[in-house]
Amino acid sequence: MAATRSIQIRPARASAVVFALLIALAILFASSRPARAALAKPVYTAGDRWVYVLQGSLEGLPGMNASQGGFFGLDLTGIAEVDIKGPASNLAGGVQVETHSSGFLNATFQIPGNSTIGVSGTFSSDASEVWEGRSYLPVASNSSTAYRIDVTFVIKTTVTASMWLNATTAYTSIPPFNLSVGDSASAPFTSDVQLATSVSSFGFSQHNETAGVAAGSWLRQVLDKENVTVEAGTFSSYRLNESLGAFPGFAGVATASGANETAWFSNDVGSYVRRVAYVNGTPVAEMRLKSYTYPAPTGASLLDTILLALPIAIVAVLLVLLLLRRRKRTEGPAKTSSGAGPVGELPPKNPGGEP
Repeated sequence: MAATRSIQIRPARASAVVFALLIALAILFASSRPARAALAKPVYTAGDRWVYVLQGSLEGLPGMNASQGGFFGLDLTGIAEVDIKGPASNLAGGVQVETHSSGFLNATFQIPGNSTIGVSGTFSSDASEVWEGRSYLPVASNSSTAYRIDVTFVIKTTVTASMWLNATTAYTSIPPFNLSVGDSASAPFTSDVQLATSVSSFGFSQHNETAGVAAGSWLRQVLDKENVTVEAGTFSSYRLNESLGAFPGFAGVATASGANETAWFSNDVGSYVRRVAYVNGTPVAEMRLKSYTYPAPTGASLLDTILLALPIAIVAVLLVLLLLRRRKRTEGPAKTSSGAGPVGELPPKNPGGEP
């Protein structure tokens, strides 16, 4: 009769096998969890700040048309600074945001008689906004933008234009901020708008004020995830197609018919790293991140931390148990005392002195 072979697995090898199996289970467990939404809603606090390079072109000044003073083709270059001031005092969960932009204008200016001359100037813009706390959509805006252009044609003439805009916006519903690639969200809105413009050029001055209600639907589509390189560095970002928001330095462009923007949002930055504004498919303005001050994301939630640490804790406990079992087998059964004393000593003598 053939002898039955027994297979023995060494404790060390068993530990390695168990360890590998548990690691595989941990990886499988982690990969089976739902994927995190692409866009992570930032948590803004006072002191958060983003500085952008601002570039674009304007086909004229607010409140001025060609019949009033000719045609402007303005090239604009400047800096836009966006600052979180803290919680909004008049809206629970809202955020108070201040934006200042300034820079230079270079233009070609066509005057009556088809004469074209070069001009230069400056611009300055300040905006104060309140963002609601769920998707950070603006619910109140107050902005002013001023342009100054010096034109020298025989004599030096200064052209100025200013624009003031106040708007309060109500949304039918607030869409979620966290969206994955392929997702989209929209929010119908109505805005009460008050607009004032003032223009002075070649001895001509005009001031206009209008008020009305604008209705529309805000839209955001998450198109793709890609790396974007700007002045501040290279960032993993999500490319969005969305309704055009207020663009610093470009008064009135956000309300233009056919306006939209392509924007790249970075979770690490907590804001956009690049925005490109379009009117009827033509790019008119661009913002690129130059620097920022925003605390890094806090990382995984407490539940995520527990779930990720649980497999490691199980592995550690099983390894300890296997090592203790191996040690017990190595030590063998406990030895009984023989009655002998320490090595090198004789046993005690019997009464009478005999060993």
